[in-house]
Amino acid sequence: ADDAISKGRAVKKAGVHGKPDGFGVALRKDDNELRALIDEGYRKLMADPYWQELQKKYLHK
Repeated sequence: ADDAISKGRAVKKAGVHGKPDGFGVALRKDDNELRALIDEGYRKLMADPYWQELQKKYLHK
């Protein structure tokens, strides 16, 4: 998002998922149904202990 913003694109950061190494997904701001589906998926994913293993393996090197 920072790169797109620096290039003058119409992008707004609405928030991130995760810790300081957060991640996000681009979607239309009026697509509330898709946003709810994505948010629920992230909640389920991050509640799974396997998520911590993946973070250690791929994100915290």
